[in-house]
Amino acid sequence: MIKIITSDDPIKTINKTDTEMDSQQSLNGSSLNSNVKRFTVRGKGKKPIDPNKQKASWDNHNHEVFVMICLEEMQQGNKPGQTLNRMGYMNLARKFFERTHVRYERDQFKNHWDVTRKDWQTWKALQKETGLG
Repeated sequence: MIKIITSDDPIKTINKTDTEMDSQQSLNGSSLNSNVKRFTVRGKGKKPIDPNKQKASWDNHNHEVFVMICLEEMQQGNKPGQTLNRMGYMNLARKFFERTHVRYERDQFKNHWDVTRKDWQTWKALQKETGLG
């Protein structure tokens, strides 16, 4: 099953194979490309893929800026639980762009937060095992 998002319909679901679609299009004299202005194929439960979204690159400088801004947001009370709240992520995105001139989205920051947190937990566990901490 393929889900196609068009600018006209929110989601159009197609349960046909490519050959069935081609034969039906030739019978109708229509082309799928003429009906679909922009489409994004997505899997079950996933967000549409944004073709303009850049892959996050976390070099040492960007990571350091990320950590410093997260500490600032935590001190301002924008981390009520395990992660930043909505205001915290908005401030993070704005401050990160101001300092690095790189624009990332909330999910990219959240993924980096999760990876950084897991690395920190591993580091703390290793310190206990080796007797250095």
